[in-house]
Parts: sequence; C-alpha cells; structure tokens
Amino acid sequence: MDYKRKISGLGPLFHPTGDIEADMVRIKAFYAAFTGKNAMQFEAE
Repeated sequence: MDYKRKISGLGPLFHPTGDIEADMVRIKAFYAAFTGKNAMQFEAE
C-alpha cells in the first residue's frame, strides 16, 4: 500500500533464498518506491 498516493496492489512473487541480507536488499528495493503511513520508520538504504 502506498499511503501517500492511496493505492495498493501486489508485487512479484518472492522466494526467499536463505540469505537474509541479500533477500532484504531485494525486498527493500521493491518497497522503496512506496510511502507508508509511518514513512520515517522505514529506511530503504
């Protein structure tokens, strides 16, 4: 959900690899384009 633009949807299917650091890079990259209600709680790095 993008709180700022008032839209929601589904992204691509994600299969965890077991490498938590690499998986989080991919997850954060996907969500970086969206603004949450509490955007200050998220860092896309």
